[in-house]
Amino acid sequence: MSTSRVRMLKQLAALSIMLAAVAAVVAFMVIGTEARPNNSQQCSNCHLNDMDTGSPPVTTISVTVASQTDTDITYDVSGSNNYDRREGWAVFNPASANIANGYEAGSFTLPKNGSTYRVFWVDDADNDINNPPTSSKGGSAYEDITTPLQATPTPTPTPTPTPISTPTPTPTPPPGSTPTPTPTPAPTPAPTPTPTATSTPIPTSTPSSRQFGPVIGSAHDLGSPGNPACAQCHLPHDASGNYLWAKVPSGALDGLGSLCFSCHDGSVADAGYFIPDPSYETHAVNPGIEAEDCDRCHDPHRGDNWQFMTGSIPTPYRNANVCDSCHDTGGISHPIDVVTNLPQDRTWDPYATTPDFSGTQIWDSAGVQAMPTGDAYIKCNTCHVSHGAVSGTQLNSMAYTGPDSHSPICENCH
Repeated sequence: MSTSRVRMLKQLAALSIMLAAVAAVVAFMVIGTEARPNNSQQCSNCHLNDMDTGSPPVTTISVTVASQTDTDITYDVSGSNNYDRREGWAVFNPASANIANGYEAGSFTLPKNGSTYRVFWVDDADNDINNPPTSSKGGSAYEDITTPLQATPTPTPTPTPTPISTPTPTPTPPPGSTPTPTPTPAPTPAPTPTPTATSTPIPTSTPSSRQFGPVIGSAHDLGSPGNPACAQCHLPHDASGNYLWAKVPSGALDGLGSLCFSCHDGSVADAGYFIPDPSYETHAVNPGIEAEDCDRCHDPHRGDNWQFMTGSIPTPYRNANVCDSCHDTGGISHPIDVVTNLPQDRTWDPYATTPDFSGTQIWDSAGVQAMPTGDAYIKCNTCHVSHGAVSGTQLNSMAYTGPDSHSPICENCH
């Protein structure tokens, strides 16, 4: 082989090694960016005025395990602090829904379900996304964490103790006496088997979870001494409808709604009496179809849940963000779980002397109590309501377009 050809092959080999090294460095950089610092672009979708998507100071995040139980795991989250403003953090589930957030170092708890969650740390977070911070714009970083699966305990068998028997001593005959032979017992005849009558086995079943629940002490506990709570809605005999209903079903709605509105028509409870009103829209249901009727969202026995939410709705969504349990908004949407005090009209009150369905409510951080004054949180139920919505809208609490093409629901805040 010629000297020039050998030299060329050596140069090609050296070039291949160099390219491989460059590829490794690039791959490392991609992995490092994906896992940690300076990833402001996603946060800037909502916090446009806060985020520097160019070259902010290095922003880092730290997520560590703080404690855990058999079913849950708690993490501590902290990160860099390049400014004198409060930092913030947020946790997003696999469906990109925000399920936890806070300011400065904090902690959050997730179920052990093997899912991957994305945790953001925002350096120089501002608690009002509509006003730019007084200092430079900040950056953000994120870390993806995958929770472990809940362990299934293996039962330990209990050993059965072996009884210790005491031998019976054999009596010794006195000297000179003739031992008495031990009689052999006659065999006991085998008992004659009694024929067993053929019977149909009684099937065992697990009652539906909606048959039992924490009704006692809830708003549905209408009982009194000598007048059981269950008997207010159900009778074992002479009932008036499905589910052994104790009252006359309402004609205002079909399916489960006819049972609900035998009380919620204002005769017993005012709550929701406006739902059959054709002037307003309510969430669609399929009357009489299990899990698609009123029981899609509500279980009258779950008094331990906000608004009697059904147990099929995951715990993080049993609040004013209940819409997120079914509806994937996709793409870029209006942020939720952010603090504001912007709505000019914060009243949405169907029980006022003159019912008012025209405002947008903001909520406490848990999303279970509407706050009439002060800073509070934007939730799904700020703009959307499941019952009593403006007709012809996406269940909006206010009109999306006005008579002259402006947008009342947007202008209420902006």
